[in-house]
Formats: sequence, structure tokens, C-alpha cells
Amino acid sequence: AVTTEFLDLSLAENRQQYATVLEAIEQHNLPLPLVAIDGEVKMAGGVDYYAIVAAIDALAAPVAA
Repeated sequence: AVTTEFLDLSLAENRQQYATVLEAIEQHNLPLPLVAIDGEVKMAGGVDYYAIVAAIDALAAPVAA
């Protein structure tokens, strides 16, 4: 199962809690929205549903030995 969470960084409480994320967005000039999987930003800007599904599926795929 996959859990999703949406964070609106325009809200003051989220801006405080995720200040380091906002700093990284500014530092790297990242377009919004961002998609992070397991805490790592995987996509920025025009985010496609199918690209998100593919990224999640890739994590679930067995690793070849």
C-alpha cells in the first residue's frame, strides 16, 4: 500500500515546519509542485500521474541479485 500526503507550502504552519524544504526549493530553483518518495524529491514542475505510478512501481520491483 502507498500513502500519499499533500503539503500546501503557502500555509504559514507548513512554511515553518518545512523551512528546509523551502530553502532547497529556492536554492535549486525548483518549480512546484514537487513529488517526494520516501523523503527524496523525485519530480519537480509539471508532474504526471503515470510518472508517479512508474516511480512507485520501480521501488516495489524486486532487486536483481
